[in-house]
Amino acid sequence: MKKLVITVNYVVDPAGKARLDVEPQVTQATANDTLDFRQTGSAGTMRITFPEKELFSAGNPKFSASGEFFKGDEPVKVNTVKGLGGNDSRKTSFLCELLDPQGKVLMKSTDPGNAGGAIEIRNG
Repeated sequence: MKKLVITVNYVVDPAGKARLDVEPQVTQATANDTLDFRQTGSAGTMRITFPEKELFSAGNPKFSASGEFFKGDEPVKVNTVKGLGGNDSRKTSFLCELLDPQGKVLMKSTDPGNAGGAIEIRNG
């Protein structure tokens, strides 16, 4: 079991355009690893959403319903993927968003020019 750090960078490029980058863009994970999301570059609220939330679990009871992780929540744990064996892997993406104090989305990883993230999971 490893703790994997994923950094979400909210930056303004030299041309003055806001941009969101995720490092690493693809995180190699094994079942039972934990994902530690860290935010840099902005004071807004970070929200991470896992469309395939069944592949992960978290201490926040709302996570199982929404797949949403917020800055300050407990780390996200990678679950065992049923039917995945040997050296097989399953790749899934996650959505990163920056929210203002009222919860309005200011920027998201799916906006043009932004680089979102993914997790490639192996069972062991």
